[in-house]
Amino acid sequence: MRQRSSVLASALTFSTSSSVMQTDNADRAELAELVHCELIDQVMFTPRAEYAFRHPLVRTVAYESQLKTARAQLHRRLAAALEDRNAAAADEIAAVIAGHLEAAGDIRGAFSWHMRAGNWFTNRDINVARNSWRRAQDLADKLSVEDSDRRWMRIAPRALLCGSTWRAGGSVADTGFDELRALCTRPEDQVALAMGMAGFLSQLAIRARVREASQLASEYIELIDSIGEPDLTVGMLYPAIHVKYEAGEMADVERLAQRVIDMARGDPKKRGNFRLSFGVCDRNACLGEMRSGKGEVEGGFRPGCRDFARRCDYVRVDGDVQVHARHPLRRVATRRGGATGN
Repeated sequence: MRQRSSVLASALTFSTSSSVMQTDNADRAELAELVHCELIDQVMFTPRAEYAFRHPLVRTVAYESQLKTARAQLHRRLAAALEDRNAAAADEIAAVIAGHLEAAGDIRGAFSWHMRAGNWFTNRDINVARNSWRRAQDLADKLSVEDSDRRWMRIAPRALLCGSTWRAGGSVADTGFDELRALCTRPEDQVALAMGMAGFLSQLAIRARVREASQLASEYIELIDSIGEPDLTVGMLYPAIHVKYEAGEMADVERLAQRVIDMARGDPKKRGNFRLSFGVCDRNACLGEMRSGKGEVEGGFRPGCRDFARRCDYVRVDGDVQVHARHPLRRVATRRGGATGN
């Protein structure tokens, strides 16, 4: 009983309702004895009984004294039980399931659940998401070099880590872009490489390495064009537009922004299928900013003003003022029945 509890108690608590515990009268008597000896404490009585180890060292001794094979079997059973009991919300505990599978020695299963956990945390806590991807990366690196899946399993988490470094406040070196690029040598790897390069471009721009970023942006655009997927192009051209803007290359900004708008066919919400993409309204705002800066006039109005108004139409909502700051160059405030730019 004490040893089985130690597998459950990764957070130093465990429940007798778990299928791993399988408590009977003898087990309940042993639990009572452990409570009496002050090795564990009952911390919840209803709706189910829960216990916690009195001291972390007690749990450590109970855990480490088990045979590895028996301990791995318990971890595997617990992972299956957690998945079965939380089928509707498995993503929320994906990291816990991954941890048990990793302890059980199931590298492939743990890898999949770590990746799943990272996806769930992407828009909730990017640092937690990146920790999951790092663990998946470490597991993939442990696979045998003869394993046919090793290459793509090493690429996938690295692409996500490289693509998200700019959101986590890391350095350019933290992106791991050179390693990702060395791994992506086949045609089927180009989407992953583009995802990583998008984040690398953003990181270069954030670190004011604009000239280097602009040079790489031209290569990035060629890479996206070679993939030949319109939805992907709509979703992934924004980093290049941003970098070209920062570099003052306004002709490229106008060309790329207009290209995305045309490919989206007027759908203001179309973002492609990339997790770091921006909507068409952001391209309109960028296009308007660029044209206004150039001082273009058409029919008595600057085209840039029309582009900003078009973006405001997209984001206008009923109610009080709503400030939209998605675009890094401009904040747009919208009011009922009208719009103003700040």
